[in-house]
Amino acid sequence: MEFIRSQRGAAKLCYEGFTYTKKKNTKSTIRWECSQRRSENCKGTVTSDNPVS
Repeated sequence: MEFIRSQRGAAKLCYEGFTYTKKKNTKSTIRWECSQRRSENCKGTVTSDNPVS
């Protein structure tokens, strides 16, 4: 698992060959959704502990 920045500076998560964009923050977790959600119909999500910088 690796955290990177998009071209516009937003946080992205790389995991098992897929990239995920931040969808929802809560006090204890961050929910990420697949970056290819629309173009490739990717329905994958990842939940990570918060905070992530």
